[in-house]
Amino acid sequence: MKFFLKRSEEIGFGLKRVSIEQVQAAINGLTDPSVDHAMAVHTARKACKMIRGLLRLVRTAMNTDYAIENACFRDAATRLSSSRDTEVLVQTINRLSENARRPFSPEVLSHLRIVLMQQRRDHATEPLRGDDQVEIFLAEMRDALQRIPNWSFADDLVSDIQSGFKKTYRKGRSFMNEARQESTDANLHRWRKYAKYHEYQMRLLRKFFTGKNSKRIESLGHLSEVLGDDHDLAVLQQKLKQQSDFAVLEALPGFNRFCSTISKRRDKLQSRAFKVGRRLYGSQTGSRLRFRKNR
Repeated sequence: MKFFLKRSEEIGFGLKRVSIEQVQAAINGLTDPSVDHAMAVHTARKACKMIRGLLRLVRTAMNTDYAIENACFRDAATRLSSSRDTEVLVQTINRLSENARRPFSPEVLSHLRIVLMQQRRDHATEPLRGDDQVEIFLAEMRDALQRIPNWSFADDLVSDIQSGFKKTYRKGRSFMNEARQESTDANLHRWRKYAKYHEYQMRLLRKFFTGKNSKRIESLGHLSEVLGDDHDLAVLQQKLKQQSDFAVLEALPGFNRFCSTISKRRDKLQSRAFKVGRRLYGSQTGSRLRFRKNR
């Protein structure tokens, strides 16, 4: 789904149009049996995050309650997270195995598969199963479709958008610096979140900037991907430590090598992220991008 404002349309109208398109795309994916469910969930969660990036641009300009709308899309994306968590862990382990110099211990991989299968069974017996969560998500999105056409904005919308854009950029730079000083999972996650918001805002506004910004958007996408891979590994590390039979897992031959591979991979990903981040956030360039006047 395309995500940008047209120069030929009134900006407020365009913001609502783009939001409606994202919500409708999320609904269509989750209700179309021909679409892979895991991909549909990923697309739906991404749509919510893109709308939250849009909302941050117009936070001070919204006559509608920003907090309510932001919470709606935040909570809706979170609602679908449990149905995707196991799939992400499977993909993360597969990528580690594919990139490993030599195969991991079969005992370790077998035990991890058993753990993941158990997680799937646990989700299936939760009070609200994955299918139930999807139905609630769809109801929330249909409600949003009724509200979005009624969003209203202040008259000086361009000025508010410029302010919102700069704030997102500066927060991303601040969180990057915090992560460089202390590379905790929390600091890296905050940086990743605002890097994605910055990328979405660049995509949304790309027809309004002077000059070509495709390389910057591409670099932001790469940064988000690298930080996302690191986040997936961080989640995997946490899941391993939280296992009730961690002592059994820890005693398996090859488990220490498996954990060491995760740590080394994270070091490489973080090093790459900071290299790209220094280029993107190393100056005020990203917040000084100037908008053409709308027609």
